[in-house]
Amino acid sequence: MAYTQIKTPNLNIIYEGGQCLKAVRDCFSIPWQPGFESAIKDWSSGVQIKALPPKGVNVPVYFTLSNVAAGHVAISLPDGRVASSTMPGFHKPMYIHSSLADLIRVYTNKPNGTCIYQGFST
Repeated sequence: MAYTQIKTPNLNIIYEGGQCLKAVRDCFSIPWQPGFESAIKDWSSGVQIKALPPKGVNVPVYFTLSNVAAGHVAISLPDGRVASSTMPGFHKPMYIHSSLADLIRVYTNKPNGTCIYQGFST
């Protein structure tokens, strides 16, 4: 299936580590909505595509973390890299991982526990 980018994210935002859903929403200029307080709640209530993210477009990608009930969300970029709120504290712009595998490796090596890719959303 081919995807068309409707809204391009602005990765040049100030993010706070640990606030991944807010960071992704800020990148896509999506206002905060009650009931979507965590990445897992956002994933559970949206369009779930349980496949690797498509190349050529920016899409939110979701992960479970064995020690963090909220999970994690980041943005898969057109070239396969991933923008994430990885670093603790406040930063600008978004942290860029070289791939999904790199994000999973980094998050698994933190106190988050095991990081498992769930899929992407449109």
